[in-house]
Amino acid sequence: MSKKIKSKYAQIYEHEWNGNLGRVLSDFGPMAAVFYVYMFSNTHRNLSGLYRLPAAYIEADIGIIKDDFEFIISQFINLGFVDYDWISSEIFVVDMLLTQVGELRSEKDKRWISVESDLAKASSEHLKQRFRSIYQKPRSTGYPKDWV
Repeated sequence: MSKKIKSKYAQIYEHEWNGNLGRVLSDFGPMAAVFYVYMFSNTHRNLSGLYRLPAAYIEADIGIIKDDFEFIISQFINLGFVDYDWISSEIFVVDMLLTQVGELRSEKDKRWISVESDLAKASSEHLKQRFRSIYQKPRSTGYPKDWV
């Protein structure tokens, strides 16, 4: 079985310091800002932004304890940055695909094939539906509005 190759870096755009990241930093402090960057750059992430992220991963990776993680996630949900399934411990980072990939113009694009694979592995139907309400399957002419 071959190991999936991940990108070596994630993109955090400089305008984020005056946007979402700056807002998180000023409203919720440095640990929330670290978590914001972590969502886009951790080793558990994928292109879809829908991946398993239990509190234990956060504590082991960046030292945020469960209570603080739950507080930060709740705030990020209220801000519309993420959605989280507390039963499956899966997160959907809303802007992941947009910021890390950009527009996908073809359903044959290997990145879209990877996204479909990510969605197939996810167990949260709620998060899959949320993803599909934001991102549609690409076609050569653009994104159709009726893909579910």
